[in-house]
Amino acid sequence: MPKTYIKRTIFFTIILFLFIFLIKDINFSLSSSSSIKNTNQRILDILNINWESLYYANPLSVTNKTAQSYSVIHILWETLTIAILGTVIGAVFAYILGLLSSSKIVHPVIAKPILCLTTLIRAIPTYMYAYIFVFAVGIGPFAGSLALSIGTIGMLTKYYREIYETINFKIVNQLKALGLNKFQVFRYGVFAQTQNEIISYIIYRFEINFKEVATLGIVGAGSLGKLLKGYFEEALYPEFGALVFSLIIFTLIVESISNTLRVKFLENKNPKWIDLLINKCQHYCFATYKATLKLFKKDLDMSYWQTNAFNSYVKSKISLDKIPDKYISKKVIFLKNLKINIDYNDKVLVNQKYKEVISLHKKYIKEFKDNRKLLVNQINSQAQNYLKIAKTNYLNSKLELEKNYKTKDKL
Repeated sequence: MPKTYIKRTIFFTIILFLFIFLIKDINFSLSSSSSIKNTNQRILDILNINWESLYYANPLSVTNKTAQSYSVIHILWETLTIAILGTVIGAVFAYILGLLSSSKIVHPVIAKPILCLTTLIRAIPTYMYAYIFVFAVGIGPFAGSLALSIGTIGMLTKYYREIYETINFKIVNQLKALGLNKFQVFRYGVFAQTQNEIISYIIYRFEINFKEVATLGIVGAGSLGKLLKGYFEEALYPEFGALVFSLIIFTLIVESISNTLRVKFLENKNPKWIDLLINKCQHYCFATYKATLKLFKKDLDMSYWQTNAFNSYVKSKISLDKIPDKYISKKVIFLKNLKINIDYNDKVLVNQKYKEVISLHKKYIKEFKDNRKLLVNQINSQAQNYLKIAKTNYLNSKLELEKNYKTKDKL
């Protein structure tokens, strides 16, 4: 123990000295009071958001020739488009290179050069690719999409290769032994084991690409960073604040959606609000399905999915029933399926009977909804009563145990 303590002390002392040396090397110093006041004023101007710039473009000064003004919604849409296009292109090529760089999928002679190539791609920052593509294809969103696709290839190829290294090759060998061809072996042996993790990494990379678009715009590969720079240089701080605020909100929304999708693919779980929404929809539809059962005089003791299947059958029966006379209306088909004996040549009578059946169906729906509300209230009240009883029993047992311990201590 003492030796370990001495080693840790020496280690943290070295780290502390390195930290102090780095602070001295970067010329760390505080600004003057006037610059702090100017900074505070700029922050207040940024917080005074110009909400009109969300929808309308505010032209920049004529002195700034490189920047063009757009509405914030247009900029965010362009940012999303660049991120999606770069992610999709990069993910497709990364999938192929990930397979070719895995020594367990292909021969090491092929895998090693591809691995070196993807490592070299990954070593260069994305904004450097943006510079290259700006010179190659010109300033604009397309250059940003190409730069993001190269960065996506470098990152996802590494993750894909690591996924391929961990798959269960016993399944692959068993599929080969069953006589499946190479495509079928890949489909059911490799792709089936890796698809959820691969999709998860694609979504994760999309988050990174969405945030990188602002950086790429500064070098001309997209309008977001270019506009941020232009607004700041021209002292259009309210417009700058609107763009930053919208970007933060949009980023949070994108992250929330991507995290939800990643959890769904990796753990096969829905967020609580989605489960609650599905539950609400099922409860709403269940009353309609039950009413359809009662209308057709079927057994009401069916589960949700059984009633759903019967309701789908009724709809298909009405729309897909083969009738010799093509001029017979769906109302007649519906009433015939209900086995209602009337004169079907009398259109007035058919319409009247159809309206009666529909009103009866609505009445059944209302009855089932009301009964469900009563049942839910009863269950909730019973649950509350059970909780109260359990709480009182717990407190009583706790008091009895305390009394027993006190009597034992006295003895």
